[in-house]
Amino acid sequence: MTLTNKGRNIYENGKLVKSHTKTADMNPLPRNMWNSKGRKMMEDAKGEILNAYGRKNWELVNIKFDPETNEGVYHFKKSKK
Repeated sequence: MTLTNKGRNIYENGKLVKSHTKTADMNPLPRNMWNSKGRKMMEDAKGEILNAYGRKNWELVNIKFDPETNEGVYHFKKSKK
């Protein structure tokens, strides 16, 4: 599985799964809530997002970070636990 973290938008294998402008079920989020959700997502991008996938039995196998776009690409494989 490839996880792409663009700060305020997260993609799994190219599919948008979390955005600062969407609710958990991908419906539009009220505009006045975008900044607070975006800040939380930026904080989580520093490590919590990787921990969350680890708790779901995904094993991190590779990281690629582009400092120009501030985009992280993480490659996981399903753990055999």
